[in-house]
Amino acid sequence: MEEKAIPKARSWFDRATKINPDIGDIWAYYLKMELQFGDEAKAEIIRQKCISIKPRHGDIWTSISKQIRKVKLKTSEILDQVLELIKL
Repeated sequence: MEEKAIPKARSWFDRATKINPDIGDIWAYYLKMELQFGDEAKAEIIRQKCISIKPRHGDIWTSISKQIRKVKLKTSEILDQVLELIKL
């Protein structure tokens, strides 16, 4: 990813999570981008924000959270599983 693209992506993800913080897929993509191209401190901030908001929607997010055997998963556990499924 180009150097200029990272701040632009952060800006886009910040706006997206403020507009609709309940979409877990956005949080997961934001975290994945930060883990791959950013730094761990920012990634941890994103992870903690996601956990505190407890999102409930998103195509990938609900495909995991709505599975009967995974209904008791915590937000952090769902986030980790979504991270494994998405590709950048």
